[in-house]
Amino acid sequence: MRGAIAKKSTVEVLVLEGRWQVGPIVYGPGDYFCVPGGVTHGPERALTDVRILVISHGPFTPGPSLHPSPYPLPMRGEGPSV
Repeated sequence: MRGAIAKKSTVEVLVLEGRWQVGPIVYGPGDYFCVPGGVTHGPERALTDVRILVISHGPFTPGPSLHPSPYPLPMRGEGPSV
């Protein structure tokens, strides 16, 4: 499990298969979340074998946290399980 991090650019994640945990939130197939650049999120880990699609809108490198948050903002209507 990785600790909380912040990326310099916005990162979007779509879970294709498996279960992916970010902070206290567990995402499954079809779940999508977006982490704006500079927002702290995590820790993250795979609860099962996973396949995720990650889209980074800029360099995929750690950077300073501008807007602390313990986990990313869920973007799916009914929301992921906690």
